[in-house]
Amino acid sequence: MIGKLNFEIRLMTEADLAAVAKHHIIIYHSKRSEDVLKQLYRWKFFQRPEGRGIVAISVDDAGAVLGIYGGFPVKIKLGCREELMFMVGANSVLPAFQGNGLSRALFAFFTQHVLETTAVKSIVGFPSRESIGPGVRSFGYDLKLTMRRYTMPLNAYMQMNFDSGKFIHKIIKTLAAAANELFPSSSLKQLPRGFGRLQINRISILPDDYEAFLGKIYPQYPNLFMRPRATMEWRFFKEPNAHNEFYEIRNQSQLVGYFVLKISNYTVIIEDFLVFKNRKLIQKSFFELMQLLKRRKSIGRVHLSICDPILEEVLMDYQPVLKETCSFGICQLSQVAPDVYHQFSDAYAWYLSHYEFGLG
Repeated sequence: MIGKLNFEIRLMTEADLAAVAKHHIIIYHSKRSEDVLKQLYRWKFFQRPEGRGIVAISVDDAGAVLGIYGGFPVKIKLGCREELMFMVGANSVLPAFQGNGLSRALFAFFTQHVLETTAVKSIVGFPSRESIGPGVRSFGYDLKLTMRRYTMPLNAYMQMNFDSGKFIHKIIKTLAAAANELFPSSSLKQLPRGFGRLQINRISILPDDYEAFLGKIYPQYPNLFMRPRATMEWRFFKEPNAHNEFYEIRNQSQLVGYFVLKISNYTVIIEDFLVFKNRKLIQKSFFELMQLLKRRKSIGRVHLSICDPILEEVLMDYQPVLKETCSFGICQLSQVAPDVYHQFSDAYAWYLSHYEFGLG
């Protein structure tokens, strides 16, 4: 009980999914049905390959969900080590119950259960504007990284000719130059001889050489969420009621990257875009992606969320509109190794895309 509020805080079970779906509809004014949302929450928190999520919910005497705070396990590559952390994937309280400590009570219940039942020492996520203040003040959330969300019209292409975009372009070029100093081209994957037109193939199952591709690309990106086969199949091939399109990128039969699209009416979200860390290859791959979309007459706008200086500089060839900047941070539940925490201070070494943001 908080003040005069009478409610219970406990772990969410699958039996609670209907009440959680109703809560979601109220909070986000969602037009999706309760059945669709039940499938989504079941997939997100109970079917992830790394393990089931931990979700705290507050319910009143009638069983209605007043608030929710939860996350799921993720594996992150930080330098030369792998770390298991929890990523926040649900955080909301009904408007009538905000500002009375319910969010903090949910957070405390969630973090206590994570500490008691797992070996996880940190949680990561993209806190909303509403939760940044309490997260930083009360729980030590350290917001070090910035993800930028862009929108690009398909019918506009610019040869580095900017007016309103000059300032952001200058920033991105500075970041990219710093990234090159930290990770010189000699340490990046070099293009095979005879580099020419790339082969872009839509696939319905990950190829046999996917693990070999990961073995080559992981050393090129110091810090990123790991993308093992089981997690990728869950994320992009098993998401309920989603229309994801997965494309492999090959050069002379070698798998050099991939991208994933989610198309909805007039717009497309680039869910993920991961290519060998070579500027020319990234530029060419993104060009092929945009050409593919231009051939689909029903699509007029592209959305991309990214934290990567090289890819962001490539975007400046197009007419990107910076829609929003989002924070990404870490909250230590118990003491972590200094080198792990330090990795979150090095923006040049990170790669983040909608792959992570779309679940946050």
